[in-house]
Amino acid sequence: MPATPTIVTPGHQPTQVASTNSDPKMLTNLRPSSEMLSGMGRCICRGVILFDDISSLFLEADRREASSSNTPLTVEQVRSYKGYVEMLKIVPSIQNLADSLAADQISKGSSEAKRDDIHTMKRFVGEFLNAWMLSAGTGSTTSTYQALNPRERTLRGLRHDLCGCLLCPTIYDWKNLTVRQLVRNNAPNYQASSNFFCRCFYEDYEGNADALETGFLKSPLLVRGFTRLYAGVTNLEQTFGDLRQNLEQTFGDLSELHIPPIHKDSVSAKLNLCRTVTPRTIAYTAVLVHFNLTEAARWEPEFNGFSYPRLFNFIVDFFESPPGRRAQKRLDDLLEWWNNRVFGPVQPSVVDIEQSGIAFERQRAALESEED
Repeated sequence: MPATPTIVTPGHQPTQVASTNSDPKMLTNLRPSSEMLSGMGRCICRGVILFDDISSLFLEADRREASSSNTPLTVEQVRSYKGYVEMLKIVPSIQNLADSLAADQISKGSSEAKRDDIHTMKRFVGEFLNAWMLSAGTGSTTSTYQALNPRERTLRGLRHDLCGCLLCPTIYDWKNLTVRQLVRNNAPNYQASSNFFCRCFYEDYEGNADALETGFLKSPLLVRGFTRLYAGVTNLEQTFGDLRQNLEQTFGDLSELHIPPIHKDSVSAKLNLCRTVTPRTIAYTAVLVHFNLTEAARWEPEFNGFSYPRLFNFIVDFFESPPGRRAQKRLDDLLEWWNNRVFGPVQPSVVDIEQSGIAFERQRAALESEED
């Protein structure tokens, strides 16, 4: 007889649930629908964890609950526990659903989200870069760049001058043709997979090898990619006007690539982001942007030696495990910058406005009393 499945809730004793031989009506009441579980998986993929199994988050929460040790935490432990906290913010009910059947459906939803978003970003990156090249105008050096087919990544990668520049780490001088060839040939000491400070993540698409944090994770491509995934406010057809007509002369009919407007905040609302950009949503976007600059035929966690799980973890740790207070202040400022770019400045609440009015009237009344 198969073992009875259990629900494992961190901080509590495992609770037995109905076995597979129980009344089907009881099982239906205990477990949410497959659609709901799949939706949870989508949210977890986009807002919490992209590569590791969610069981690692529960295990770390259990370890902390049971441990009384003052041993310093590892970066991995910090990442897992903060992931657990983020997961409960997004899907609070998941702590009661850690059985194998629910986990399979959640995992399926996560895979579907990643597949859909990779496809979305493939189109977005292609059209964004084409618009960039088109806006440069005839006579510009960028006019020699080869147009990209939004349908596929075939012509992308280091061999494409613009994609290669964006994939190239800022420590290498891409403008130097000799260096460029060394990077393309994956020569020793010139490997594009050697670090994660790629030009595609920098505010000016250039960066400074002597000040790697300056402008990091501020690139327009990254921000626009984020709004496409989470806020649904980037309609490239409206933004770039006659771009599609120009591309169709090269690639034929692209009508099936129409990107319909998405209700603003539709995905962010499902993630309970509350108009707040989080480190893990930035990391998720960065992975998809970088991957879709490559020529990979299909999704792979590692491509040409570049590890996307390590990139995701690197950006998450960059935010969640700063070395000190000054670094934390810079990260807080960076997240505020992101929030302003994506959602706009925070508007004062009605309560704030009323309180300021009350304070003003009190001051006026006090002045009246002094004059009397």
